[in-house]
Amino acid sequence: MIVDAVTAKVRQLRAKYEKAGYEIIERPGPEEFPFEVGYMGLYRPAMLARRGDENLVFEIREVVRSIGRLIERSDEIRKNPNWHFYLVSLEDVVPHDAPGMQGDPPTWPQLEHRAEEAIRVGKAAPASIALLGLWASLEGVLRRIAVDNGIPVDLLPAASLIPALHDQGLTPWEAYQPLVDALEVHRRVAHGFEAPADEIDNSVRVVTKWVQALLPTPVERAA
Repeated sequence: MIVDAVTAKVRQLRAKYEKAGYEIIERPGPEEFPFEVGYMGLYRPAMLARRGDENLVFEIREVVRSIGRLIERSDEIRKNPNWHFYLVSLEDVVPHDAPGMQGDPPTWPQLEHRAEEAIRVGKAAPASIALLGLWASLEGVLRRIAVDNGIPVDLLPAASLIPALHDQGLTPWEAYQPLVDALEVHRRVAHGFEAPADEIDNSVRVVTKWVQALLPTPVERAA
C-alpha cells in the first residue's frame, strides 16, 4: 500500500512515541483539548501524544513558508500547563530511532563549551572537518534561540530553521545569506560531495563568526 509522505511521517512519530510509553491520538478533535483551540473547533493537528500529565501536539507540514500563525497557535497551547507544541517537517531533524530527542537543545553554557571546542579543534583540522564541527555548534545555538523565544521551529532542518529565525528578527539580517550559503557548502561536505576549497574556507570563517556572535558570552578567547 502506498501512503503519502505526511501519513508516513505520522506512522514514524507514532511508533517512536508509543515505544516511549505515550498514548497516541491521530487527528485529535476539540474534545481532546481542555481549552479552546480556535478555528471554531475545527483545529485537528496531525497527532497528540499523551503520557501522564504530559501532552505533545504535533503539526506536520510538507513545506514551511510562514510561521506567524503557527507561533500564535503554539503560544495558545503552551499557555496551558504540561502542553507542548511541535512543528515537524517531512525532513525534520528527529531520527525515528532516537526516543526523547523532542527535549530542549543544550544549555547556553554547554553550547559555549561546544563552540570553544569546535573552534579550537577546527584551527588544527582540515577545513572540511572544521566545518562539520562548527556547523553542529551553530545549529545547537540556533535551536536554543528558537526554544528560548517560544518559536516552534527547533525540530526543523537548518534550511527551514535559518529563515524562520531571520523572519522573526531573532538573528541579524546580515547573517542570513552567508549562513544560507554556508549551509549549502556544509550539506555537500556532510554528504560526501566535492566543494571548492575556497568555498569551504569561507564557510568556516562565516560559521566561526556567527556561532561566536550569537552566543550570549563571546568565545573569542578560545579561538
